Amino acid sequence: MDPWSEAAFRQNQRWLTAYVLAQIGDPTAADDIVQDVFSIAFEKRGSFEPGTNFGAWLRSIARNLVLRHYEKRARRPVVAGEEAVARLDQIAAAAEDRAVDPAWGEARAELLRECLKELTDRARRLVRERYGLGRSPAAVSASTGVSVGAVNVGLFRARAALAKCLRRKGVS
Repeated sequence: MDPWSEAAFRQNQRWLTAYVLAQIGDPTAADDIVQDVFSIAFEKRGSFEPGTNFGAWLRSIARNLVLRHYEKRARRPVVAGEEAVARLDQIAAAAEDRAVDPAWGEARAELLRECLKELTDRARRLVRERYGLGRSPAAVSASTGVSVGAVNVGLFRARAALAKCLRRKGVS
């Protein structure tokens, strides 16, 4: 995939935002910094060497922007120490690998299908209508004959059960 395509930016945005947020603790500032990372990366795309690690390059830009963020605010970093930042780099690199590996997404989708089979018929129907068909809770309520509140509670419980099942299967 071309690292300069919109899809590549979207693919990297999630893990990069988590990486920055873990360092500064402010979601709004993290979003701003990630936007700046992509802007700088695009401006300096000529200096990126194809075949090298795109995610590591983005992280180096992000690290510099995080440092600048703290310098402007004369505050101490949320994450202190080289060891902590190195560990965040490792975690971000693993998240990047998963984000850009289509096989990982397919394997996770298969595990999710297995977990869906463990839900009750009612919970599976709520999940299918809400997320599979994209219906609002009110529309799901109308089609199932249960209150909107009951739909929301049922969906909450279904998501919790799916998350628990995925964790049991080793997906975080």
